[in-house]
Amino acid sequence: MLDDDGIFYVLGAIPEFPRVRYRDGQLSLNESCAIRLENKLNRKIPPMYVNGQPIGFC
Repeated sequence: MLDDDGIFYVLGAIPEFPRVRYRDGQLSLNESCAIRLENKLNRKIPPMYVNGQPIGFC
């Protein structure tokens, strides 16, 4: 788990599901959790990188 220092929510098209900007400056590709689509992303869970792009989790 990460602490959430330097990791921010960024509002997107759906305000209830903000994307996450990680410390490396990249923005998550997904707006909702990759496991449970009804949940928003958690800033404390590290992303999984697919082809160099972060996928966030809840």
